[in-house]
Amino acid sequence: MALVMLGFAIVSVALVESGFHTTDDKSGSIMLVLLGVLVVLETLAYFLIRRSMIGELRQTLQEDTGEMDRTAKLAGGFNSLTLLGAPMPEGVGLYSVLVYLMSGSVVGLAAAGVALLLVLMHWPTENKARSFVESVTGQRI
Repeated sequence: MALVMLGFAIVSVALVESGFHTTDDKSGSIMLVLLGVLVVLETLAYFLIRRSMIGELRQTLQEDTGEMDRTAKLAGGFNSLTLLGAPMPEGVGLYSVLVYLMSGSVVGLAAAGVALLLVLMHWPTENKARSFVESVTGQRI
């Protein structure tokens, strides 16, 4: 999906810079304000959901004793947070490209670049999984 956002950004830049698509400053400024609100709300939502999920997972792990069940719950928690974390900035990024397309504002394009980096930062790796397990259990692995 990150490639879709990147492709949309490239096409939008080509359309705006070639003059094929004209921009509107009035609607662009409204969209920029909405972009700011969206960034704040998405960030807040992600961290609240992450905190809640980790808290629930910690509580569940304290109740269970089976090692296989524990491993499955940790893997499922990591998977859920990864699947939740990547699409949230992606939605903001796609909206940011739309803001650029409508307004011609470089802020929209920059926000899309930041969103793309955040999507890539959520790419699952072994180190991220290890760090997640350590943060939930408090034990180094």
